[in-house]
Amino acid sequence: MRILYLILFTSFILAGLVVYISRLDKFRIHDVVVTGTTLIEPFDVSKKSLDFLDGYYLWVFPKNNIFIYKKKDLHTYLEENFSRIDQVSIRLGDGNSLLVNIQERLPYALWCTRIETSEEGVQPEDCYFMDKSGIIYSKAPRFSGDAYFKYYGLIDSEDPIGKKYIQDEQWFLSLGLFIKHIEKLGLNPYYMLATNEGEYDIVLLAGGKILFNTQITLDSVAFNLEALLKSSTFASTTDFSNLDYIDLRYGNKLFYKLKSSNNDDSVYNLKDE
Repeated sequence: MRILYLILFTSFILAGLVVYISRLDKFRIHDVVVTGTTLIEPFDVSKKSLDFLDGYYLWVFPKNNIFIYKKKDLHTYLEENFSRIDQVSIRLGDGNSLLVNIQERLPYALWCTRIETSEEGVQPEDCYFMDKSGIIYSKAPRFSGDAYFKYYGLIDSEDPIGKKYIQDEQWFLSLGLFIKHIEKLGLNPYYMLATNEGEYDIVLLAGGKILFNTQITLDSVAFNLEALLKSSTFASTTDFSNLDYIDLRYGNKLFYKLKSSNNDDSVYNLKDE
């Protein structure tokens, strides 16, 4: 029994010693140094980090202890609280400091709410920055001109920040390349509207539309469009203001219509070439 008491007493002393050491000032983080930010305020990141590190685990061990602070959880916490963060690295520095380096998201395009008309008149659209992965991360100022290509649809306009326009990041990047390809063909894409059914309308500056969907690969869509524009109907055309629409949703059968035409849409069949 005496040995048992001795073991318990020793364990109690050791536990108390561990708690005491964990609370020593020299083993605790008191400062967070933030680098790499442009639009994010370093003070805000530092304050949030210190707030996260405040308190104790099991009411005993300090969360800001340099040996037991939860680096991965802090990483996630900062990403959740600062939507502009693209990448963040965290490491211990000198003098009880934590070094947080941030790489901010860069604007790639805009996601915008639809322009609506009500009894009060036309309600202006709200636009948000998207990065190259399609994540909406910050409200954008109202631009004059077309500094960024605009995307519409798919996202609930109530709370878009933090949402992803298209889940497949690679497909979103391919979509951006397809839009640039359309521009090189002289069609002047203005904005794109997507639906939850996988249907896409690219509206041209002159008012025409390019229609396609996810049932056909973007490579095939691009190939089919270029083939149509090289056909006799469009081969000598550089001004597409007369184009009403080109429908690329049906494989080798490409439907199109000109604004000046009184007839129904025309069909261009790639199999006939």
